[in-house]
Parts: sequence; C-alpha cells; structure tokens
Amino acid sequence: MQKIIPALNAENLEDILNLLDKSRDFLKTGDWVHLDVADGIYTGNKTWGDPDEFELKITENFKYKYEIHLMVENPDEEIKRWIKNGVGRIIVHAEKIKDISSLISLCGSNDIELSVSIGPEVDIGVIDSYIDSLSNIQILAVTPGLAGQKFTESSVDKISKLREKTNATIEIDGGMTEDTIEVCFDAGADVFVSASYIFKNNNPKAAFEKLENAAGG
Repeated sequence: MQKIIPALNAENLEDILNLLDKSRDFLKTGDWVHLDVADGIYTGNKTWGDPDEFELKITENFKYKYEIHLMVENPDEEIKRWIKNGVGRIIVHAEKIKDISSLISLCGSNDIELSVSIGPEVDIGVIDSYIDSLSNIQILAVTPGLAGQKFTESSVDKISKLREKTNATIEIDGGMTEDTIEVCFDAGADVFVSASYIFKNNNPKAAFEKLENAAGG
C-alpha cells in the first residue's frame, strides 16, 4: 500500500501542472496523487477544480491514480462532474452528504472508490449508519480549504476510535510532518496525505522519503 500521497492544492491549472512535474522525482507510474478541490463556499478559499482540464491536461500527461477531494457545499451534485477517466477515488465530506446510497451506487457503477471525510468539527459517529459500506475513510486534521495549516491534536483520538469500528483504510490529511505521521500511524492510520511539507521543501523528494520512513518505511 502506498502510505504517502502528495496533495496538490493550488488556485490554477499551471500551478497544478508544476507540482505534478515535481512529483515525477519521487512517484512511479500508477502511484496515487491527491487533488484538493475547494469551492469557496464550503471553504474560505477557492482552488483549481475543472474536471474537463483534469481529463485533457492532467491524466493525459501524468499517469498516476487520482483521488479527488471535494471540499464543496453540494457534493451530491459536484461529484457527477468528476466521473471522469483517471479518477480512482472521490472524497466527500460527511456532514454535507444528502443521499449516501446514491453516491455509493454512482461511484460503484463507474468503478470509483467513494471515501468520506470527517473534519475537525465533525464527530465520527456521523458515518455509523453506513460505515460498513466504506473501504476508505478520511480524517481531515485541519479546517477544509487551505494547505499549510497546523495539525489538530484531537484527530489522533478520532483515528483510534475509528479503527475500533472498521477495517477500512484510514487516511489522514492535514498538518502532516514526520512527528504527526508517527503518532497517527501508531493510532491506526494507514495512509497520509501531505501538501506543504513536501512541496514547500527545497527538496520535495527528500521530504517525501522522510514522511515514508515516519510511516513505517
């Protein structure tokens, strides 16, 4: 299992493509990449999020697997725009879902994994009624939107409690450093998503490898 997934959080396509170019130094064909899509309504900021550009400019040139993190006000509608070639997983926020059964069915029929994100202000119990239908669950350890925020310590307890409830893959996103990854790994997290630690480093490859080592190698 790929333990570290680099996250792309940017306002325009050019910046996204630049980050993907940097990723060539430490990712292999078929590795996972995380794309943040913030709508400026659910979130305080807006990022790049054009599914047509994704299909034409990104998946044609960068042969990775992509998870799309929809930090949006209406995921039930927005998700329909992202049923595209190259999307392997779509992450939506638990408290904004209107019809989870429809989302599970839509993703399943398009061979896309559905993941549900639980943010800092959301109790993990919100997904209890359908937790057994999920193979991937995200704990978001920062306020949805901006990259580079500080890790929320209460996320460690959420990971532990969630691990008691499910065997699904637990993905932790936000504020990832060598130290926070070690704590989250010990609590039961499987996959770690990082943007700033990797891409704001002068040597993204070295930063990526440090995070891999912190996650158990």
